[in-house]
Amino acid sequence: MSLVLPIILSLLGIYLIGVDQILIGAISIIMAFYQTNLNRISDVWKKEVQFSIGNKGINFKNLSDLGFVIWEDTQDISVDIENGIFKLDVWRDETLFEVTLNLNEYQIGDYEEFLRKINIYLKRKNEE
Repeated sequence: MSLVLPIILSLLGIYLIGVDQILIGAISIIMAFYQTNLNRISDVWKKEVQFSIGNKGINFKNLSDLGFVIWEDTQDISVDIENGIFKLDVWRDETLFEVTLNLNEYQIGDYEEFLRKINIYLKRKNEE
């Protein structure tokens, strides 16, 4: 609902400019920008990937190709703590997905707990 008024004002402005009402059309478009919070527009186009990590695997909530991935279907997991980059390869139906997540873009409640869970899995994987 928050983007409806700016869209209407923009369309009205374009129409008015098209019928030689340039000044009124320009004012309408300016009002559309005034009514628009540019952060909301970027949020509409930005596809967020939500994920959660547990003992059994990792759940990519917004990636329909992956969904829930058990740890046994992953390989080459790495965490770059300095830059906040989490990488892993996922096998799904004989297709390899290379997943790279910038952890700085996510609101991870307890970053240390997140790293602890990853490290537990990495130790388990190395012991096998």
